[in-house]
Amino acid sequence: MTSQRQFEANSANAKRSTGPKTPQGKARARRNGYKHGLRARILISGEDEVECNQLCARLLQEYDPQTTLEAELVEDLARIILLRKRAACFEAAILDARGEELIVSAPRQV
Repeated sequence: MTSQRQFEANSANAKRSTGPKTPQGKARARRNGYKHGLRARILISGEDEVECNQLCARLLQEYDPQTTLEAELVEDLARIILLRKRAACFEAAILDARGEELIVSAPRQV
């Protein structure tokens, strides 16, 4: 529990804090809760909305869902494909930032 003195100090500090004033500061503050975007349900920087929509359309055409469940599964498949691409980009960026190279091995035979 806070003391009366702490409460008064917090109140005084809160009155002085007015938040960001510039458009850049406001844009940055909007993203305060944003961590990395790996699991974001929205497009992030560098992703192409048209390409995403085309992928969804191709999958819907290929699988021709007949029920609500089938349609949801096709949408999930599109999300998974996009998430895998996003994860690969994140991985490459992390390795690049570390100055490491990505070593690609041959796929395993099943």
